[in-house]
Amino acid sequence: MLKSKGFSVWSDAQIEPGEHWGDFLRTALTESNVFIVLVSDNLKQSSDTLFEVGAAIGMEKKIIPISVNGETKDLPMLLRPYRIFD
Repeated sequence: MLKSKGFSVWSDAQIEPGEHWGDFLRTALTESNVFIVLVSDNLKQSSDTLFEVGAAIGMEKKIIPISVNGETKDLPMLLRPYRIFD
């Protein structure tokens, strides 16, 4: 949907097997203005996603959390300061 509106979108699906995901993440965050994180029941168990959120916060990116299933309670501490779109 965002691509159809002319936005450049990055996801981990673009990382080839065997490639270092940290390099891709660093480049994607450096080149981005906004970091969108999808909030679901599984978010707390995803250490990779929480790491990415922390990196985006550290780089002072605009953080936009979006609830994919109405999940807004029990948020990870990193996301509590942000308004969640649901």
